[in-house]
Amino acid sequence: GRYHVKTIVGTEVSRRLGTDRINSFADLAQATQYLYRSAVERFDGIVTDKDGKPLAVVGGFKGAIDSASVPIAPVIAEAVRVRGAANIWLSHNHPSGLSELSSADRNLHRAFEDAFAGSGIEVRGLIAVGRGEYGATDNTNGRVPAEGNTVRVPVIEREQVGEPLAVPIESPAAARA
Repeated sequence: GRYHVKTIVGTEVSRRLGTDRINSFADLAQATQYLYRSAVERFDGIVTDKDGKPLAVVGGFKGAIDSASVPIAPVIAEAVRVRGAANIWLSHNHPSGLSELSSADRNLHRAFEDAFAGSGIEVRGLIAVGRGEYGATDNTNGRVPAEGNTVRVPVIEREQVGEPLAVPIESPAAARA
């Protein structure tokens, strides 16, 4: 690819979460209820501080009825730019209504753990929600709790800024140079 732009974190919109703290999978299911009405798979990461206070929504991927492509690099690039980030919780819906995690979900969770290793942000887990129930990477499941104390957080996206670099970077060797 051609790598010749500078980016910043942009926050043009905000998202209302169904709770003001995320310290468990039940809290995560409660917080991300907005995902569950979708007829296609949707995937978000919720970045929290060390105490579980939600700081931002990152990712924001939307797929088909039975899958969503979730590239990890954009999630990391957005999450590491959130001031005070200590944790990331991953949530998505299963329009089929089944809340059990698929093998693809578990593989994605492991890939996120590997990618975030050493970043200072801990991947706390991933849930899938269907028909009002959630399944989590620690093999727990439960009912999605009703909304509690809500909070609005920014939806983070990277935006291009400034002029492109004078010389496009078209390879890893050129980037090192």
